[in-house]
Amino acid sequence: MSRTKNSPNKITAEARALFVQNLASQTANVQIAFNELFECDKVKYLEIFHKYSSFFIPKLTETKTEITTTEAPEEFILSDAISFVKTKDNATD
Repeated sequence: MSRTKNSPNKITAEARALFVQNLASQTANVQIAFNELFECDKVKYLEIFHKYSSFFIPKLTETKTEITTTEAPEEFILSDAISFVKTKDNATD
């Protein structure tokens, strides 16, 4: 029998918990292996450490932002912008 839509997957949750428990019990062994690999081959150490860390550090995703306007942009005049900022600064003092 399949589970209902949007209900938690109990087997996945149990498997994940078991994996985390197993990983936690291997912390000392993982540290020893990393130390040995570091001594033997620093490049390989960095490659493996990078892969290992990807399980714990969230990956950045690219976000595309698009702005559309129906109005033509105004001409930018630097002196006007400076005057505007000075006016705002003086108003907050």
